[in-house]
Amino acid sequence: PYVGVFLEGFLTNGDYRTIFANALQLVLAVALYWPFFKVMERAELKLEAKKAAKKSIFSKEDEDTLAGLDLDF
Repeated sequence: PYVGVFLEGFLTNGDYRTIFANALQLVLAVALYWPFFKVMERAELKLEAKKAAKKSIFSKEDEDTLAGLDLDF
């Protein structure tokens, strides 16, 4: 059975320092991959905005004009 990242290192050899080593590895892994995830997220947001602009039948000026109207139906 799976016991978790921090506890399994301790259970394999009984040394408490493995808990700190596992924590350090986890922190370093997150710190290493974080910038790549942020770059990917920015690229996806740009692509999503481009798709939304392409899908819209109204231009930016039309949307601003429609937003300024007080239409209550």
